[in-house]
Amino acid sequence: MDSKEAYELIEFLEDPIVSSDGEVRRKLQQVAELERTLKVARLVGLNWTRVERQVVLFRDFAGSDSEGRLERVDLATSLDPAVVRLREDVGLKPPEGWVFVRLYADFVPPLVDNALRRDGVAAVTIGTRYIAAPMEWGRKGSWKGMIFGAPRAPEWIEPPRETISHELAHAYINSYMGPDRVDALPKWFHEGAATYLSGSNVQMVRRGAERGDLRTVGPTDEYLLYERLFHLVRDHGGSDAINRFIHDSIDAATVAWEHAPKARIESELLLWDREGRLVSDQRWRSSRTVSIVFLIGLILFLFWIILRAQAPRPAPSYPLPDRPLGPPPSLDPVPFPGGAPSAGETLRIEPAQRLAACRTLLALGHLDPDRSWTDRGPAPEALARLMSGVAGVDRDPTEMPVFLLAMAFWTGDLRGVATAMGLIPDPEVRAAVIGLLGAALRGRDGIEEWLSQWGPAGD
Repeated sequence: MDSKEAYELIEFLEDPIVSSDGEVRRKLQQVAELERTLKVARLVGLNWTRVERQVVLFRDFAGSDSEGRLERVDLATSLDPAVVRLREDVGLKPPEGWVFVRLYADFVPPLVDNALRRDGVAAVTIGTRYIAAPMEWGRKGSWKGMIFGAPRAPEWIEPPRETISHELAHAYINSYMGPDRVDALPKWFHEGAATYLSGSNVQMVRRGAERGDLRTVGPTDEYLLYERLFHLVRDHGGSDAINRFIHDSIDAATVAWEHAPKARIESELLLWDREGRLVSDQRWRSSRTVSIVFLIGLILFLFWIILRAQAPRPAPSYPLPDRPLGPPPSLDPVPFPGGAPSAGETLRIEPAQRLAACRTLLALGHLDPDRSWTDRGPAPEALARLMSGVAGVDRDPTEMPVFLLAMAFWTGDLRGVATAMGLIPDPEVRAAVIGLLGAALRGRDGIEEWLSQWGPAGD
């Protein structure tokens, strides 16, 4: 395909006028060749997105009926109410060629689906000759027949007749005016004329999809306003005036105000515009208020989290044993012979004397010296047994402080000995410890004297 043929076919796709199956097949072949040409050729002055859109639309609407249903409508012979009124009452010459009505079932092409996603749109006219509408899956028949009669098998249900008639009115007007002039008339004229001519201003009850629910579909308030404007023209000048108004406006591609009450229509449109802006402003203010409240709540929540993270946490508490603890041991300062020992003071005694003194202390604290102490120091088993007493096992209250005191004495920590001594509840044992500290400061002779008094020989 050369450049001239490509440009001619692109111009044809803007308003595809075909009226036979042979023309459709021939144009589809040319479109396929055009696609191959566009991939290798660089045609100057083309809107590539628009060309690709027209190619996809023609192939989908004029091609085989692979998805849904396809109807080719001849505007010169169609008996659709809106087409008949435009052709006979208004007196517009029917455009040549077919209008392609595609009813989609499961799959809707993305290009068509985007056009159908507008609010309140049950069908759409694309360009001059393409009409697209989705079908619904359900059961036909009235509610009486569905309740009292035999249930019918579900099937694809076509859109209401008024919906398709509305879109055929659009296609009639668009194809009559052509793609270059169709946007010359305002939206209120296009939608008002299609609604007025097709009678699509009524509410229609449609049976929904698989669940069989009922839903009401119909024109929006905006479309009802546009249709009311055409009734104003008819009330102003009668049936002949409304027909001339529609004919002359479409034919001249400008609103024929000579057949209509211009001031009344403009005031209605102005009032609608103000109300629409007011509603839009109220919605904007409402959404802004909700956003501000949400933002304030979010800030307060984050602030609470930060304060909670920075707050000091209370120290963990542990359960106390069930047995009565009794009065706490006295922590009063204990008199220390020769003054309080320094932290670095050491014992000047023999290892054998130190071992004998530790065993004597354990015996005074009601502990078995042979099982609690070895030649190398405290026995691990004895230490484990005493620690189990901390966990709540009943023990002699003298055992633990005496064992700790013996460990301090074994390591030469006289300050630790003095500290542990204050925890001993038995006065006799405390007196023996005081004597041990005084003897330790006198050296070997002092320890021998203390062992002779408190050791096994002394008993």
